[in-house]
Amino acid sequence: MLSRATTFILAFQLVAGASLSFGAVPTSEPMPNKVVFVLQHSGSMLDGMFDAKALVQNEIAKLQQSQLFDIVLSEDLETKPSSLFPTPRDATPRHRVEAQKFLDQVGAEGAHDTALALATAYSLQPDLIWFISNANFVGDEPAQMSVEQLVNAHHVRVNTTVAYCNSHVRKEFLFNIAKWSGGKCVDAQGTIYNPASEVTFTIDPTESKLPISRYIYGINPSGGGANAGLNSPAYSELNLTLARLGGNRWTAYNWKTNASNAGNDYRFSNDNYLDRSIAPGDAVKAVLTDAFSRGTAAIVTIPTNGYVSADESGPVPPHALPANSPYFVPEYPSASDDPSPAPDHVYQDQFVAWVKENFAESLTAKSSHPIFFMLDNEPDLWSGTHPEVHPARPTYAEIVEKSIAYAKAIKRVAPETSVFGPASYGWNGFLTLQGAKDSSADNFSINPATGRRYGDFLSYYLAKMNLAGQTAGMRLLDALDVHWYPEATGLNASGVAMRITAADASPGVVAARMSAPRSLWDSSYVETSWITKNSTRGKAIALLPRLNAEIADNYPGTKLSISEYNFGGGSDISGGVAEADVLGLFGKYNVYAAAEWPSSKNERFILGAMRMFRNFDGKAGAFGDTSVRAVNSNPADTSIYASTDSIRPGRLVMVAINRTSAPITATITLQNAGITYDSLTAYQLTSGSAATSDGACELPTLMGTFSMAALNSYTLPGQSVSTLVLNRTP
Repeated sequence: MLSRATTFILAFQLVAGASLSFGAVPTSEPMPNKVVFVLQHSGSMLDGMFDAKALVQNEIAKLQQSQLFDIVLSEDLETKPSSLFPTPRDATPRHRVEAQKFLDQVGAEGAHDTALALATAYSLQPDLIWFISNANFVGDEPAQMSVEQLVNAHHVRVNTTVAYCNSHVRKEFLFNIAKWSGGKCVDAQGTIYNPASEVTFTIDPTESKLPISRYIYGINPSGGGANAGLNSPAYSELNLTLARLGGNRWTAYNWKTNASNAGNDYRFSNDNYLDRSIAPGDAVKAVLTDAFSRGTAAIVTIPTNGYVSADESGPVPPHALPANSPYFVPEYPSASDDPSPAPDHVYQDQFVAWVKENFAESLTAKSSHPIFFMLDNEPDLWSGTHPEVHPARPTYAEIVEKSIAYAKAIKRVAPETSVFGPASYGWNGFLTLQGAKDSSADNFSINPATGRRYGDFLSYYLAKMNLAGQTAGMRLLDALDVHWYPEATGLNASGVAMRITAADASPGVVAARMSAPRSLWDSSYVETSWITKNSTRGKAIALLPRLNAEIADNYPGTKLSISEYNFGGGSDISGGVAEADVLGLFGKYNVYAAAEWPSSKNERFILGAMRMFRNFDGKAGAFGDTSVRAVNSNPADTSIYASTDSIRPGRLVMVAINRTSAPITATITLQNAGITYDSLTAYQLTSGSAATSDGACELPTLMGTFSMAALNSYTLPGQSVSTLVLNRTP
């Protein structure tokens, strides 16, 4: 028992709420000497008045007789706050009875000045204030600032409760003022409230509308013959939209014989890995035929490095100059570019002509299953991955010159097709073409179109392709293409930093992997990686806004493509969560084409995430083709993406993501929908989802169809992806 009296000052707002069952409210040691309970009893508290008064009485009943308490009531804007006693009284039985009679007379009506009641509580010089409020003043900037200033100006702990709040934003405010003051925030059960356990999503189908390119749902397939492209067992049911024929194998591909070289992936082997046939173009024909039959797009890689495989003789010396090697033959944009034409030389415009001869409709501007052409693969790494054909490090000048020449050759044959490039491998490629010898001079040179320095390789490349296109009278680059394999790390089970692209499923790596998509957009998120440590120097990467800005500055109208990416963890739910986040971001940030690169044999959760966007119901149910406004109150732990359909007006599909290990309750609010929906159908991808019979892909779980009231309290399981479809009667 304390040696002197303890005063309780109770600042209390009565609000609507369900019946409460409070236990003992946690307190900090030492026991406060003065506590005031401040009670707001405005009209917005009407439905919760009974429960609020019961809470006050319950807390008073717990006091020791030597403790002092008072109740301060908020009043309307023109009335001074009233209180139970002129000054705090000890908690004797007589004073407890007086408190009960006082509360019995308290109603809920009018608009009240909560800040003034709180100021009155502070004037009593308490050690602790209990502030019980529905925080309906949040959003009223002067009123909200008054409360914040009072809390910040006094060194007094403030405890709060979110028991009466119907908004995540209000709950978060009450949580924050308790946190700022060193107090506690509790829920209706009297347990510590964690704002991360709740989130509010606000969807407005009329705002921020942006077409979603259908080509962002792609993959880099392997296999040939009957299992070519998207027809392989792992991909055939995903309803994907793009197959890319690219990667290291295609840098030295000889379309006339189908020979190729593995580079440093496998002993620099010249072989028939891509196709055993020697008929021209057969290595691409099966995939293109499958894409044509499915109505999907394809990307074909055009080698530009200067040499392609001459035979299928196996491993070759990696450092012999290709010009003097019998294992390789020269390749050029066209025969007119060859100073010494020969029958075995390879001309890429003839390759494009072969594609046109076999798939002419796919090279027209209005094709529903177009074929695009990629300018080689990761030229920034040629000297390391393919020294057998390009031993020297490329320069800015070389890559720009080659891109212009090959793009012209492609467009002369197929003027309506799209050319992608430069297929840069990653961050240092974006900045300096992996340390090209002319990088410093060119990065610091002035772009005459903008009057500013180019700054990095991609800006330089875009500007030069723009200028060349103007001179040629045609667009030479339709899409800026890059690859993205995150460098972010997390701590593995041994406490060692591990890159997230690995298969590791340690908690630290899992957390880093699921957060890594934030580096695609979030200017406030700084991942742990050598990029943020040594290159951005502690600043966020925000890759997609960065690339879109470079396009706008240097070659407006150019599309954005990410033809290789992988966030790791394909056999773990974290890989699925990251993949779903990435697909949502591609749609939201105007990416034109994208293709995941399978980095392991087991990618069942990554493929499951693709299915959540492209075939969640097993009947080709898909995310819409138009991105709409989706506001998220907790982007650190969750993501929300919303879509409508241009061809099916009124259809609304959302994908919600929970990156934490605990369930999160989402309140989903629709604004300006203009349509009355009847029900909500939910599908989920979790660690417990069932897989296909061959184990290649996790299947979305149909959770059921619910009334629209489910939007008021939808549970996102820990580490999960939810696809939510709003239905209406035709």
